[in-house]
Amino acid sequence: TKKETVDWLNLKLSEYTDSFMGEYSINVQNDKDWGEIVTIKVRVKNDYMAESFTNYTFLAKNIESVITTKKFRTDGSLGIIIKAKGNNIYKDGKEFVNNIDIYCTESPNETIIRIQKGIIHLLNLMGNPITTQKELFTD
Repeated sequence: TKKETVDWLNLKLSEYTDSFMGEYSINVQNDKDWGEIVTIKVRVKNDYMAESFTNYTFLAKNIESVITTKKFRTDGSLGIIIKAKGNNIYKDGKEFVNNIDIYCTESPNETIIRIQKGIIHLLNLMGNPITTQKELFTD
């Protein structure tokens, strides 16, 4: 179910993200005008920055892909990018952006791939049939 998927994603996001780069949580809400929307909240708090919060909201149908990437880390660990079909992700109620970067802590790549598949599964449950893209070339 959607609730089980959201609960599982929040458990994994709490384990594999941190306040240094961002603690992530995901939720599905009903909006009176738009119907079901996905909300991703990010909390950053570390010795270098004051505590800050970022909120992203989007309709599941506006997401084009959910991919893993190594571009966020020098140690080769994976992160996740949720990419929209254009600037369709509402950031902090102020501006529209085209992607959400999820910075993960050092963890097995298989775990990050499972989180990616969990996000894709949630979007599928919400009516957006995204498939996992196979990487043809890997390091």
